[in-house]
Amino acid sequence: MQAVAEKKSILAHRATHFQGGFMRNIDINIPAGVSRMSSADFRAMVQAKEFSQMTEPRGKSKSNGARGENKYSKQVVKSLPASSAATLSDQIKALQPLPTEHDEQVQLVQWLRYQQIRHFSVPNGGHRHKSVAAMLAAEGVVSGPSDLVILPEVGARLPMVFLEMKRVKKGIISESQKDFLAHIEALEADGYKVCSRVAYGCDDAIKILKAIGYGI
Repeated sequence: MQAVAEKKSILAHRATHFQGGFMRNIDINIPAGVSRMSSADFRAMVQAKEFSQMTEPRGKSKSNGARGENKYSKQVVKSLPASSAATLSDQIKALQPLPTEHDEQVQLVQWLRYQQIRHFSVPNGGHRHKSVAAMLAAEGVVSGPSDLVILPEVGARLPMVFLEMKRVKKGIISESQKDFLAHIEALEADGYKVCSRVAYGCDDAIKILKAIGYGI
C-alpha cells in the first residue's frame, strides 16, 4: 500500500495544481481490498471527487468544516465497495457524470465521419432567441423530426435512417417525436426504403446502424 499512497500523493498534487492556479487539498480514500491502481483510475477518482465538490450548493454546512467536504462527496468515495483493481475502472466510470444527448450525438457524428457515411443533422432543438426561433419557424423548422438522417450510397440497397438520439438514461421521447417516428414507420410499412430508430447513447446508435448495414 505504500506505493499506492505515494502515487496518490503525486496525482492529488497534480489535480489541485491544475485548478486555476491555486492549491486545494483533495482527500481520496482508496477502497478496501485494492492493492494496485493505475494512474488513469486514480485520476478518474480525483475528477469524481472534484465534480462532487463543484456541485455542492453554496451555504450548505460542511461535514467537518473542511473546504469542499459535503455529504455527497463522502458518498462518492464510500459507495465504492471492496473490489479488485480489475473492476475498479467500471465502478469509477459509473460515478462520473452521465454524458448529455449533445455529447452522445457528437461522438456518433465523429464515427459517421470516420466511416464516411453520408448524414446530416436536423437543427430543430436547442434554445434560441425568440426572433431567431420565429424566423426558423417561418422557414419550416418544426418540432418532432429526428436528430440525424443517415443517407445510403447509390446502389447500397440500404434504407434512409431517421435516427432520434437520447442520452443513455432518462432520455424522454416527446409526443411530436413519437408522431414523426410513427409516420416514418408507416412509410416503411408501405414499401418506402426508410426506417426510424431511437438510440440511447452513441454505442447503441452504432449498434443499430451496423445491424441495418452501415459501417464496418
